Amino acid sequence: MKVVITFKVDEETLEMAIRNALYYRIKVNKTNLLQIIKDEVHGKGHSVIDFPEHWGDDLMDIDDEEVEMLVNKYRNLIGK
Repeated sequence: MKVVITFKVDEETLEMAIRNALYYRIKVNKTNLLQIIKDEVHGKGHSVIDFPEHWGDDLMDIDDEEVEMLVNKYRNLIGK
């Protein structure tokens, strides 16, 4: 049996996925960001989409300027 779950990625979720990639030294690209989001939803449940704090406090140590630059670059992933 195959199940497909669809959810809308907002800017906060994109930001946390970028922070996750930078924290774990994963190359930041579209494929990796989508996989990070999928893995987090699979591991922690849908609540990571609604509550960014469920991603973990360690991710907030990442440089905000670098994160903002990458959010602007990958904003097209969320349709903005």
